[in-house]
Amino acid sequence: KVELRWEPSDLWALALNLVSASRSYVTAVQAIDPSAGPGQWPREEERRQALLVPLWGNEMERGNKISTARFVQRRTSDGMDRLFPRTLVQLLDAAVEHQATLESSSDRVLRAAAVIAGYNKASAARVEDLRKEYVTLAVYLDALKGRKPTGTETEILEHLKKQLSKSTAARTRKTMGAPAGAPHAGPGGWHKVIARLLEMGVLREYKRAKGDGGEKKYEIALLYRPGLGIKAFGV
Repeated sequence: KVELRWEPSDLWALALNLVSASRSYVTAVQAIDPSAGPGQWPREEERRQALLVPLWGNEMERGNKISTARFVQRRTSDGMDRLFPRTLVQLLDAAVEHQATLESSSDRVLRAAAVIAGYNKASAARVEDLRKEYVTLAVYLDALKGRKPTGTETEILEHLKKQLSKSTAARTRKTMGAPAGAPHAGPGGWHKVIARLLEMGVLREYKRAKGDGGEKKYEIALLYRPGLGIKAFGV
């Protein structure tokens, strides 16, 4: 098995390649680092992040001291820490569109509100991609919508079962059992659904707290929260 993984530094190079289509942005970059430019970005991640400060600022606005680069990185990676360049491109495209409705800032091209709007739209697109890629699990993604961002396996499964029970198909399953081939059918039952959501990167272990009795907790990756209608707590 060969897995292609993007590193954060690759993501920043992609962003720089996109914004360097603007000659004025290249001028701003070279004011920071005269040796930098299209095709010759510095190799160090920190230097690449510094060249993106004119794009989205060093930190988020409105008193939020979170690094903008970290904000974006966390929201373009899943629960397995896999980065999605397509999502970054979608985020930037939507952010540029939203920025056109905002007042400009003297220290950045994209205001924090534009970055957040881009993130929300890119998350919805990523959830839709996931539904198409994992067709048999789409029903569980839909059932996750609206729940809290963290929870134990028991709490998450209770929510899924409750949401699924509201549909006509689920009421049929309640009397006839799980359909053949359903992820929660057979040995392992509903535990397999949690395992698959972890493999997909929708869920990750939440290490800041435990559930009652020390039960392991999970969190829905920030990448997927807006697209699933879940409040995006966290950095």
